Amino acid sequence: NNKTTEGLFSIISPRLDAIEEVTVSTATAGADAAGQGAVQIKFVTRSGTNKFQGSAYYFDRNPDWNSNYWFNNRDKTPDPVTGKAPKDQVFLKEPGFRVGGPVIKDKAFFFFNYEEFRQPGSVTRQRVILTPAAMAGNFTYAGKTVNLLQLGAANGQTSVLDPSIAKTNSDITSAVNGQNLTALTDPNELQYTLTNQTNNNRYYPTFRGDYNISQNNRVSFSMNYQKYYSTPDSLNSEDPSFPGFPIQGSQDSIRKTWAVSLRSTLSSNLVNEVHGGYTNSFVTFFPEITAGAYTSASLANTGPFRVSYSGVGSTLNGFGTALSNPQPGLNTQGRENPTISIDDTLNWLKGTHSISMGGSFTHIGLHSYSQNVVPTVTPGIPTGDPALGMFTTANFPGASTNNLLEAQNMYALLTGHILNL
Repeated sequence: NNKTTEGLFSIISPRLDAIEEVTVSTATAGADAAGQGAVQIKFVTRSGTNKFQGSAYYFDRNPDWNSNYWFNNRDKTPDPVTGKAPKDQVFLKEPGFRVGGPVIKDKAFFFFNYEEFRQPGSVTRQRVILTPAAMAGNFTYAGKTVNLLQLGAANGQTSVLDPSIAKTNSDITSAVNGQNLTALTDPNELQYTLTNQTNNNRYYPTFRGDYNISQNNRVSFSMNYQKYYSTPDSLNSEDPSFPGFPIQGSQDSIRKTWAVSLRSTLSSNLVNEVHGGYTNSFVTFFPEITAGAYTSASLANTGPFRVSYSGVGSTLNGFGTALSNPQPGLNTQGRENPTISIDDTLNWLKGTHSISMGGSFTHIGLHSYSQNVVPTVTPGIPTGDPALGMFTTANFPGASTNNLLEAQNMYALLTGHILNL
């Protein structure tokens, strides 16, 4: 079977009940494998016989049968009824079956295997947000509090909250709803623990057909068609930043491979086998993340921009922990790597000796795209802005350099000052 891949991960995941034989070679590859890498793993798909055979199965995993994770017990608010922290809802359901047999006795045979992988589940995330007092403009440090909006008014600078940021912070407060919050060392920040529900479905049909053209010639065809769908894509952290927030992304891929071979017995000591195969995996990442999704978002609507909470003021911003972004991402992308392989091997037996010779041709393609659907706005106070003159120890008695930097960047975020776009 043709299973050539790009080496990063397996494009096709062979299913256990569809495999007849596995061969692993680490050195001295034969003529049938030259040019395909030093280490090779080959899978042979089951074939049908003159006897009908089959099997069926169903595997199930359920959180009711498992203990809770230690981190959930530490970070989550206990259920008022049970007194225990809620569990991650990890389920796994795997139904499948296989069947094979003759189409024409001694002449044509088929084999079919089907398996599904259904995993509705959950993933626990920690987000860092401003405290309600900080969202209102109150900066706390070393036991003292300064209202940044009043400071701005006193110095002839912006003294009102940016409406887009104020609405986004209000949406965050409503989504959090005072639950699962932990105080951090920075008095202006809180850690919020949430659980996002996920859904991962995979479908694995496999087919093989064999036909004896004559006593000395046999042609075989096999195909794997595998569909993966994960929403939201928690593997790439594209699940919602906060409960109910609409910006999220999925991952969807169709992975297929087919192989055809002709085995010919040319004489009592001469056998030729030619193979042809094709593999491709078209993967789309986060197609739901579009400019329209940003501008029409019911919550955390920052218009045709993504406001970088985590990068406010650049990477050195004074916050104890980087703030979490209201949207998980702004990028959509896709890729595929079509691979074609053709090889031919001739085996000759001469007395006690065996000679193999052959050749192969492989074509590997890579097509990809990546696009940021909206520009990123980084809040901050640029050099030369008169607002920078407010952030001194005269206005923040006893403040450290880091305190002043944090106050400056918190003011920039809340009032909509832009460092770069």
